[in-house]
Amino acid sequence: MSEVVVVDSRVGVWREQFEDVLDAGATDYEAVLDVELGENLPGLRRELRAVYRRRSNVNGILVRMDHLDVGIATRASADRDAGTAGEAATVDPGSSDGATLPGRPGEYRPVVFACAGTGCAAKSLASFYDERTAPRCPEHGRMAVNLAAMP
Repeated sequence: MSEVVVVDSRVGVWREQFEDVLDAGATDYEAVLDVELGENLPGLRRELRAVYRRRSNVNGILVRMDHLDVGIATRASADRDAGTAGEAATVDPGSSDGATLPGRPGEYRPVVFACAGTGCAAKSLASFYDERTAPRCPEHGRMAVNLAAMP
């Protein structure tokens, strides 16, 4: 009669969850780490690294969850670089849109508009403007930016 081995389906899920710190080819271990149910990968990596720091003679740790063997984490697999969540920024935020200077603004200056009509004293101030929404003089129409009057 052949032996029947029943494997808990959770072990496969845990192996996949922790594959970054487990060494699938490892068979030897000198320590056992019982991990709480619900542990995440960064938490397990921290625990493994802490054991390796405390016990320099250990080269393999059997990871267990809920009294089930999940896999073996070697020193090399536990120290493997975790990588990054995304690509690192190559430029300062705002510097690639072609209009915004990097960093916080140091000062604000109002934009001064004046009517181009002869003898008209109509003026308007704005913190910004768009050509399509430039202020209008009630008598002469569209106003122009008055560079000479800007502070």
